[in-house]
Amino acid sequence: MPLENTCGGKRSTMVNILAIDPGTYKSGWAVVGDGNVVTQFGKRDNKEILDGLRHGLYGWHTANMVVVEMMTSYGKPVGGEVFETLVWIGRFLEATEHQPATRITRREVKNHICRGHRKKNDSQVRSCLIERYGPDANDAIGTKKKPGPLYGVTGDVWAALAVGVAYREIYLVDKPPALDEN
Repeated sequence: MPLENTCGGKRSTMVNILAIDPGTYKSGWAVVGDGNVVTQFGKRDNKEILDGLRHGLYGWHTANMVVVEMMTSYGKPVGGEVFETLVWIGRFLEATEHQPATRITRREVKNHICRGHRKKNDSQVRSCLIERYGPDANDAIGTKKKPGPLYGVTGDVWAALAVGVAYREIYLVDKPPALDEN
């Protein structure tokens, strides 16, 4: 059971979130701890993610909550890949019966991570995440010789990281002072 403190009306909990950006065949994931510290991340086949959720594999036993990005309808026709991804979202959530699990929409993630920016696409989400972890990419990502907190994060893992950070900041703790909506 996580430890809880009250912080400005929202719960501040010591929670490690396993955040998942689902895909049709593979999904990005990140474990985001207190202070938005990224402890693990990667991309795996969906069947491996399912096994990991069911059996606490890949070090995911350290996560005490799962948050999966959910799709929303924009009123446009979609292809079979979208429906296949939705099936995987349901399977992931069902597999988390031993710990709390929830969903957050991509729109909710983008609006929170990129607030104050007109453009809210994947590259802007990445830029806004980098701003949270350092003054620039050199500090946030770093290099092989001097890795930053986001060193090695690529592709779909950025989206998974955004899911974990957004969920934590919206639902678990107050927004960091540097991100005031002024």
